Formats: sequence, C-alpha cells, structure tokens
Amino acid sequence: MFSTYERNEFLELPVTCPACKTEFVTLQVKSNLLRPVKRHTDFHVEYAGPSPIHYVVVVCPECYYASYRSDFDELYGSANQRIQATAAKRKEKFGSYNFIDVRDYDTVQSSYELALHCYLLRKKTRYGLRAALYLHMAWLAREVGMNDRETYYIRRALENYRNSFLKDHSDNLKDEVKQTYLAGELALRLERYKEAIGWFEKTIHHPHVKEFPGLEQQTRDRWSIAREDAAKRPGYKD
Repeated sequence: MFSTYERNEFLELPVTCPACKTEFVTLQVKSNLLRPVKRHTDFHVEYAGPSPIHYVVVVCPECYYASYRSDFDELYGSANQRIQATAAKRKEKFGSYNFIDVRDYDTVQSSYELALHCYLLRKKTRYGLRAALYLHMAWLAREVGMNDRETYYIRRALENYRNSFLKDHSDNLKDEVKQTYLAGELALRLERYKEAIGWFEKTIHHPHVKEFPGLEQQTRDRWSIAREDAAKRPGYKD
C-alpha cells in the first residue's frame, strides 16, 4: 500500500538509460520485506509493507523514458529515435514527479502512464502488454479506493484481453491460459455474467489447462460464482 517508507527498505539498482545514457538508480523492494497479506482473484497481491508493483516500472529522470524493468534496455534504432524526439513533451508533463525515490500513488500511476506511452512509441503494441498495464493501474486505484477509476481501467484491460485473444500469438502456454481466465474475471467484476462465463469456459476447456491445476481450480470456482450471480439477475437465460 501507499505509506511513508524509509529508503533503506529498498535496494538501489544502478541503471543507464538506453535513450539518453543518463546514469541513475532505481528502487526495488528488498525481498525479505515482501509480506503478502491478501491475494485477490484477479492476481493482485496486497502487502503489509511496500508493494513491488509500485517499482516495476523504471523511469529515466532525464528523458522520462519508461518501461518495465524486464525490458528497459531493449531500445534500438528508430524506436530510440522516437523516444528521444518526444523527451521534452514527457518532461513537461511529468517533470514534477520524482521517480527515483519512494513513490506515492500519483508517482506510481504516472510511471505506468509513461510506460504505456513509451511502449506505443517503441511499437510494442501487443494487446496483452497493454492489458497488463491497464490491470496494474486498476490495482493501484483499488489500493486508494478510487472505485470509478478502477472500473475504468478494468474496462480497458478487458478490451485489450479480448483483442489479445483474437490477435496476439503467444508461445507461453501459462500466459495464454491466464489471459482467458483474467478476461473472465474482469468481465465478472463488471457484472457482465454471460461474457465472464464464456471466458471461464474457454479456460476450463483449454487443451493445456491441466498443466496448471491451481489456475484450473480457481477458474472453476469463479465460473460457479458467475453462474450463481447470473441466475439472480431478472431475465437472465443460460
């Protein structure tokens, strides 16, 4: 959650921006301080202390290039040129935020907005990636009780999971199964019961779902809840 944490609760990792070559440090929560207290059915995890999802987006303090830590260095050719050409606009909009220190809600939210902007400039436009960014922003809104904002980001995430199912091609079977489950989960949270049931059934009937028994059982549990909730709605037909 968002509280006042001490900087000594984090590791300081040295980073060089692949766009402007600025050297800086980025924070990462120390693994021994990760204390999960609640797990949500859309995979959000609440922590007693600082949350790692608040720091998975690395932001350069000079040109405001942003990306998930896992592919921050993967910036080449024309994508790099586009990032450099738009640095001034990012700095004008986000220059008041300190991304290399302990982050509050607005700073974390801005880091995700920057990441989405930069992924589009890099033409990393897989719908599954966009969906994950929007889902993370929904989690952030939930943490601070912004219900309308959470609903907005859940809608955007679901829209992109739909497109991912139709247009993306993944070699990662677990990601594929997980995405159809998440589409069902988000539809259920939006009370779109028929759609939720359909996505859960796609997950249950996936040819590789038996390889992930925990996820299969969770899907069956949520499928049952979706059917029960749908049956309570006047005029609903299976």
